[in-house]
Amino acid sequence: MKFFWQKSEDGAVRSRERDFAAEERALQSAVEKAQGRGAYDVRLAKSLSELSGLYHRMGRFTEAEVLLSRVINLYEKLYGPGHALTLSHMSDLADILIVIGRYGEAEALLQKSIKINEQTSIENGPGLILNLKSLAEVHRAMGRFADAELLLTRALKMTRIVHGEKNPEMVKVLVPLASTALDLDRSVEAGGHLEKARAIMKEVYGESSVQFAFVTEDLGRYYERTGDLARAEAAYASALRTLEKFNGPDHPSMGVCLLEGARVALRRGKADKALSLARRAFDIRRASLAPGHPSLAAALVVLADIHMTRRRWRGAEACLQKAWESYEKTHGPESPKVALCLNNLAELYHHRGLPVEAERLLLRALEIQRRIYGLRHAEVAATLFNLAACLDSQDRIEEAEAVRQEASGLKNSLAAVNS
Repeated sequence: MKFFWQKSEDGAVRSRERDFAAEERALQSAVEKAQGRGAYDVRLAKSLSELSGLYHRMGRFTEAEVLLSRVINLYEKLYGPGHALTLSHMSDLADILIVIGRYGEAEALLQKSIKINEQTSIENGPGLILNLKSLAEVHRAMGRFADAELLLTRALKMTRIVHGEKNPEMVKVLVPLASTALDLDRSVEAGGHLEKARAIMKEVYGESSVQFAFVTEDLGRYYERTGDLARAEAAYASALRTLEKFNGPDHPSMGVCLLEGARVALRRGKADKALSLARRAFDIRRASLAPGHPSLAAALVVLADIHMTRRRWRGAEACLQKAWESYEKTHGPESPKVALCLNNLAELYHHRGLPVEAERLLLRALEIQRRIYGLRHAEVAATLFNLAACLDSQDRIEEAEAVRQEASGLKNSLAAVNS
């Protein structure tokens, strides 16, 4: 049996795959030619940078990471660690490390970049602001929300000095600051940050602009996280209408908003609408992205949730298996995305009455999460709760209770830290 996302590997998809392959061959040839000019030739650094950029666009993050490391080494040898090219590529590498969940390495790299920027760049330089925002993202991923807030507050102050109070650059800090306030259960403060962001975009671009639509999308996430699903659904629908009006119905910018809308529709019991939105997002991404791009996997995870709600187990399993395979290739076998797929697949097996298979996947997910986040993290607690339910279903009551107590203790201690 083939599923809809397997049936439409049509000529356009194969043609795009050939285009990416041709571009890759051309850039690899340029790298080989540049290597003949010497180990530390600037043309080699540029060629490697262009090839890593292609791999980044294709979602082949682990390959891009290897090349960027070489580029940074070359620019450090050629120009020194404080040169703009060295620092910009360090930022690019940190972004990739964040995406694939190697937070410790990203943190170390960003701390190094921040120190260099503070010593060599002009006060409140844009490179330093970018590093602060990226490091805040790392801290949020690791559950260190107060640390993230301090970094973003500093970045906001610097952005205000450099660009002014009503510049769109302020929005790039206000939005993650709002998310961090939500992490700290300060919803009123989070809403205030988003209202400032919307006011800036409204004044600069107008309410009918693409830029305002993206902030409306952020507002939808705020409503979703605070439990106001009706307003979240309305915000996503409003953003989609604007994006479709200006960019067209099949533009890649539609993908994220469609999936957000699908998830909210599913939570509101509108499975058919959710399926329509998620399929549309998948089709748009398949038509515009490289084959195997992880953004396709993200759509498959949402589709799997929809299939599970409708008790279409085979479809859900096929989507999750495909997403798992994709994330292992693009992010590595021990990434947060792989752990997510393992958790979701375990839930599916639990519902199907396959607790042994579910337990195996949960233990693997727990191993990955503890390696990424350490022992004290909300994702670890959530997986422990899932594992307790799985053990309950096998009548292993004492083991289940011990795991549940561990999960509850962890959850309570994390709440106390962030209160």
